[in-house]
Amino acid sequence: MLEYTLSGMRNKILDHQDRPSELQKLKKQQKMIEKELVRVKRLLSTSAKKIEDAASKNDQMEKDILHLRQILKEALKTGSSEAKDSQHIRADIEAELSRVQNVLDELTNHRHEINNTVMKLKGVAIFSSGSE
Repeated sequence: MLEYTLSGMRNKILDHQDRPSELQKLKKQQKMIEKELVRVKRLLSTSAKKIEDAASKNDQMEKDILHLRQILKEALKTGSSEAKDSQHIRADIEAELSRVQNVLDELTNHRHEINNTVMKLKGVAIFSSGSE
């Protein structure tokens, strides 16, 4: 949007070369729009970096959860099922394993959303950079 406005401003400047007072106002507006465009691009870049960092942290959490899940599964396989207490513990572990799987699924969905957002932001940034 700002690029479109800036382009229009450049056209107006070309059209008003013969009117110095109007030309001065247009150039001032152009500079303000350019500054705002730089600010918006900087914000987009910062936001994209934060999103990428969050995605990286989510990936690490996902790996950690998968590792813990594997440990829980191994504990279930090797654990003694002779006593009633161990059956209760086994049920607790299975419930926790189910909860971990739900969290893992949510993290996976969140990671996909973050990746999509990053790609969109990068697309906007590439488009913005290419039009100047």
